[in-house]
Amino acid sequence: FEIFTTTLYMAIISSFLKIMLKKLRQINYKHYICILITLIFLSLALFYFKYSQLRIIESIRDLGLSIAYYFLELLELDSSLINPTVNEYTNQSFMLPLNLPGEWNEFKELFIKYFDYIFTWENFLNYLKFIGDFFYYAAKILTLLVPIILIMLLTLSEDEVNNDYNKDSKPLIFYKKMEDNIIWPVKKWLINFIQFIKQNSIYIKIWICIWMYSFNIFVIIIEFLAYYLYFIASFDLISIYRQVLKLIIDLAPMLNFIPTIVWIFLGLKIFHILRIKKGYNNSLHLELRNRGFINSISIIIMLIGTTGSKKTTMITDIALSKIVIFRDEALVRMYHLDLKFPNFTWIVFENELKLQMKKHKVYNLATCREFVAKKRKKFIKNPCNENLFEYDYEKYGYYYYGSLKVSDIWDVLETYAQLYFIYVIESSLILSNYSIRTDGIMIDFGNLPLWDYDYFNKDPILSAAYTKYSHILNYDMFRLGKKMNEFNKFNNVFEFGVVVITEIGKERGNNLENQEIKKNEIDCNQKNDLFNWSLKIDRQGATVDNYPFLAFVTDDQRAASWGADARDLSELIEVESTKEEQLTMPFFEIEDLAIDFIANNKFMAKYLDHRNKRGDNTLFVYLYKNIVAKLQKYREDIYEKYGYYELDLAVQKGTQESKIVNKTYYLQKKKIYSERFSTSCLGDFFHKRALSSKVGLADVPTYQGKKASINDMKSSNSFFYGTMIKHFVDTISTKKKKKTTNEHCDIYF
Repeated sequence: FEIFTTTLYMAIISSFLKIMLKKLRQINYKHYICILITLIFLSLALFYFKYSQLRIIESIRDLGLSIAYYFLELLELDSSLINPTVNEYTNQSFMLPLNLPGEWNEFKELFIKYFDYIFTWENFLNYLKFIGDFFYYAAKILTLLVPIILIMLLTLSEDEVNNDYNKDSKPLIFYKKMEDNIIWPVKKWLINFIQFIKQNSIYIKIWICIWMYSFNIFVIIIEFLAYYLYFIASFDLISIYRQVLKLIIDLAPMLNFIPTIVWIFLGLKIFHILRIKKGYNNSLHLELRNRGFINSISIIIMLIGTTGSKKTTMITDIALSKIVIFRDEALVRMYHLDLKFPNFTWIVFENELKLQMKKHKVYNLATCREFVAKKRKKFIKNPCNENLFEYDYEKYGYYYYGSLKVSDIWDVLETYAQLYFIYVIESSLILSNYSIRTDGIMIDFGNLPLWDYDYFNKDPILSAAYTKYSHILNYDMFRLGKKMNEFNKFNNVFEFGVVVITEIGKERGNNLENQEIKKNEIDCNQKNDLFNWSLKIDRQGATVDNYPFLAFVTDDQRAASWGADARDLSELIEVESTKEEQLTMPFFEIEDLAIDFIANNKFMAKYLDHRNKRGDNTLFVYLYKNIVAKLQKYREDIYEKYGYYELDLAVQKGTQESKIVNKTYYLQKKKIYSERFSTSCLGDFFHKRALSSKVGLADVPTYQGKKASINDMKSSNSFFYGTMIKHFVDTISTKKKKKTTNEHCDIYF
């Protein structure tokens, strides 16, 4: 029986162990690593940071006594029964930081003598000792670095010439094997492990709690609460000094445990985060200044400047800012209308309007007005809350009594519907004769949507998800007279938006160029299409709540390129100069110079020389090039995110003898160069033209000497050369022929 029971127990235990092992195998082994890390952290907390165990008890005691002291003072009872300990130093052994005195009075006495101690011979000798130590350690670092740098430079500047195209040297082959078998697998595992920890965030929370305990963070929080309660009850200002010392003493375990190099790294990281934040805020500030400038000028703008003066870039930038201004203006005006009837069921009205937009029954401002007009008519026939979007008009009011006029709720709803349409329409508000990309994100949870037009904090990798391009500009939309295509369904579409036209003079022509064009011609032309009339009166249709949601932005090389009739309506903006690129992020100068020195001044010349002489791949070039590439990318990222150009502008009205006003505009790279438009927006025409040719630049004939021959001149198809040849060379040849003919005749006779 004993043998049987023993065998049975062994079988049960064996089965249990097999089941447990099977389940353990199913558990991700990374859990065991995390548990092991947790146990190590706990061991450090219990055995290394013994100071924290006693301090947590003392801090809880201090908090309890401070609470009691606070309530006794609050209830005006005898607080002398309690002796708050929050101002007492710990019972454990400690060292005061920087040999500071423990009491405020002692500190005051020493502070008075502080400046006398500075200018002493002993202090001067200590200063010299510090300087000597600094240069000693700097020299040791240079002693290590200089040979390495020399070896690297000598290796890079080898004079050996070869044509071993794309062949790896033996050291590089060895390194790549090590990279494939060790470096990349370890890196991949670490990335996966970090991802695992993020997915199982309980480990991160446990580790944070353990280290907050070990580094006395919990103690500091509890002591702060204890001192806060004590201070508001006693208002003991002198005790602040002791609290500062206690704080430094409690931070000592953390300061001593973490290596200096880590503190340096953390300090630089925090500094970098702060300057990034400052750069971002500066970018927003410059953008707001641009918007202020845009709001101060006319709705019709003509930008003029020489080729390459960033005219098209600037009108694109203005258009991007203008659509944000329009959306924001619509939202603010919606809010003000909302406050006129604060108890109106706006969400019901908006949802019904959105439904009609989805059905494409409401698709412009006119249909918005028609939508409200139909609802008004229905309400007048049968006045009830259901016919007024469930609004209790008898209780909350039907009229708004303003100081200028009395409006009923339908007048307000008509304006609100148009503003809401302008605000929520999920489409670009730009019509242009070249493509412009916008990236506004509508944040919509089914209620009132909000737009995110933050141009400076977008991830370009995700841009495809929210990218929208401008609408193709159909000029017939703006022709009130004759049109190119009378039956185009888009002819009467335009009501509001930002119209952007580059090279307007080439489209419309000026008065001199249009002299031969007749107004009474059958075909559409610049004189009979009434395009300029549209500029003058389109504002009427785009005005909602007394605000024109219209901007007409153009550019050309000179003001005279556009006819005077249209130009007189415009605000002329001339780009006088463009300053060198600057950064909104401060304190980047040293890094910028260092990276530029490493990547461009030193490495580039050596690398190009190496490429010139060698066709193979070497280990040094492989490593150094990757390091330089990372540095250069870091520098480019900073300039792409925080770089901007400052443009000096001369602004004046299009009418003659108007006053010139100097203004400044800021083109920020993160906003305007994030694939917004192509700087060669007419490039496809030239691409097609080049493809039609069967020869290239190398096939074009060259001059045969330092003087052009007559045949060379003739082959240039030049008006100038043609005139010279016609009046001089051909004339001389003709005279010679005549003279020769006459001489022959004389001889004959």
